[in-house]
Amino acid sequence: MIHCLPNSFHALDKEDIGWKILRLEILLAEDPAEVKHAASFFDLALLHAHYNNPNPDYARSLLMFDRYLSISSRSGRSDEARYVRSLLQKMAGMEEELARLRTDSDRERADRRAEAEALQRLNARLIKENEELTVEKKNLTEAIEQLKLLEQSLEKKRLGH
Repeated sequence: MIHCLPNSFHALDKEDIGWKILRLEILLAEDPAEVKHAASFFDLALLHAHYNNPNPDYARSLLMFDRYLSISSRSGRSDEARYVRSLLQKMAGMEEELARLRTDSDRERADRRAEAEALQRLNARLIKENEELTVEKKNLTEAIEQLKLLEQSLEKKRLGH
């Protein structure tokens, strides 16, 4: 059974998280002996994925958990780290899926917008053609009426002569 040990991470403000991350990153950069910084890797992992972090970096959190687990695989808080790491992996997978779905949705939306614009242009062209054909039909109907009148007139002349 996993027992999360109490820590002060729940009380961190958004502003404090960035500074704590920076401080720990500098500490690790200055002294590359990872073994004595196992707790720092664990803390960094939690900070990068902290719920109050305005810019969470789950990939970086996973990396820090991996480094922590490579140093202290069977001691300290390794069970907790593995548990949180597995949750973060699932979240990262969901974020990737969400990003893919958003990209697909944006592409589909752009395609639908382009199709709608093409249909609007086609509709405008068909409306114009319909108006032109309506005028042409009216002109032809008038011409037919005039031809009928002419035919009747010619028939009268032929019969009258």
